[in-house]
Formats: sequence, structure tokens, C-alpha cells
Amino acid sequence: MRKGGWIWIVAGGGVASVAYLLLRPKAAAAAGTTSDTAGSDGQAPAYPGQGASPSVPPAEAPAQPSPPPLARPPERPQPAPRRPAPPRPAPKPAAGDGPAFAEMDERTALARVIRSEAGSHTAAEQRAVAWVVRNRAKKRGMSIARLVCYPTCGPQGKARPFSSRVAPRAAELALAAEVLAQHPAEDPTGGAWDAFEPALQDQLVREGRPGYRKTAAEVRRDWTRHSDFYGRVGHWELFGPKGGARAQQVPTTGQARRPGRSPAAPPARRPQMKYVQERLPDKRPLPTKGQV
Repeated sequence: MRKGGWIWIVAGGGVASVAYLLLRPKAAAAAGTTSDTAGSDGQAPAYPGQGASPSVPPAEAPAQPSPPPLARPPERPQPAPRRPAPPRPAPKPAAGDGPAFAEMDERTALARVIRSEAGSHTAAEQRAVAWVVRNRAKKRGMSIARLVCYPTCGPQGKARPFSSRVAPRAAELALAAEVLAQHPAEDPTGGAWDAFEPALQDQLVREGRPGYRKTAAEVRRDWTRHSDFYGRVGHWELFGPKGGARAQQVPTTGQARRPGRSPAAPPARRPQMKYVQERLPDKRPLPTKGQV
């Protein structure tokens, strides 16, 4: 039985009351529509044209000015392109020099060295000098003409390890051609690439010749740092690669002194000083009678 929104259920001879709120979909929908169309005080809201002022839209915020563009850093001035260095001029031949390098061939260049360095020596000495020049050119990886006649032929110096100042004769030309045609196994020097005359070296040092500052002993000392002594041929001493088959003990003769220097004398023996302690007389006054 239904009464006042409550449902009474009679079951089993007893009375059970169940409180139950009956929500009807249509009534709930009507109640919702009424609450939506009425204000908080129960009155309907005003619309435009019914005496109420229309709603004013909110004022738009002023547009923010855009930030100024970032200033670009100043560009570094580009350095001006470097001008290529002018080519170095070719060394000019010194006055009094011999033929130019372009006019030289191997045989003539070697013959000039034989005549200039050992023109008055024996045949064995001339042959040894010729082989030393050939070995030196091979060591440096250049031709004999480039070694002794560049930019021109001339006296010995920094640009020329051997003198090529004097023009060759037929004998020197024949010996040069023979040495150039021989096999390296026929080298009588055993591969030597340096040679000098100790007596002549000391003489030039004593005379004060330009470019000659080291005595024979000093030359040996410097050369043996990178070479070994390979023996003598006449007046010449030969030096070659370290550890070669012809390596020998370095000679100690020919150690001439420099000009203007006195030979080093052995230090004098300093005499031993004997100090004798003398007994000095006693100068103290004698004690008086009252002091005794």
C-alpha cells in the first residue's frame, strides 16, 4: 500500500516499514528544468530586450610589444689574404768561381776535385780521394756535380765539402771515368766518406787561413762522433760509417797547438811548507816577594 511517498509492505502477518525515496525520472527532469531557468532567488534571469542591460564582454588586454630583435655581434674584420712570398733568387755565382752547375757532368766534376784536392799526390791518394767523393755523394743522395759544383765550381766551403776550383787534365778525367765505372766492391777505402790531411790542416790553422779554425786533433774528435777512422792513404786520413769493416783505432799524432798559445805545461809541484813551532821566551814579570 502506498501512502504519502512511503511504501508499506505487509508480509507474513507482520508489518515491515521500508523507507524508500521514490524518484521518478519525469519529476526529476521537471525539477531540474525549473532550477535551471530560475535564479538563486526563484526569479527568471533577464535576457536582452527584457529591460536588463546586456552583458559587456571583457575588455581585451593591450597587445604586448614584441621584443626588439637581438643585436648581431659585430663581425670581425677578415684579415687580408697574405701575399705569397716572392721566390728566392738563385744564388749568384761568386766572383772567380768556375763553371756553373748546369754545365757540369759527373766525370768532369769528379776530375776537378781530383785535380784541386790531390793534384800533386800519388795515384793511390788520388784514387782514394775520388772514392771518398763518390761515397759522400751517395750518402747525401745527390750527384757528384750537385755536391761539388753547386751553384758553381769553386773552392771548398760550406756549400762545397770538396774543392773543385782547378780545371782537370786528361789524367784526372781518365781516373774519374775509371772510378765511376767501378763496382762498389772495388772501393779501396772500404766506404770512407770523409778525408783530410792532418799536416796541411795544422799548417792552415797556424797561418790563420779563413775557414780553418780546428786543428787535426779537433777534426778527429768531431768526426769520430758520427764516423769511424778507416786508416791512412799517404798523407790522407779516411773516415767512414760507424762499425764498418775498415774501422780502426783513431791516431793520436799530429795534435798541433793553436797559434798564439803556449803548450800546456804540467802543473808545478807545490812545495810542502814545514811549519816549525818556536818556543817564545816568557816575558811575564817575575813574582815579587809578597806574591809568592
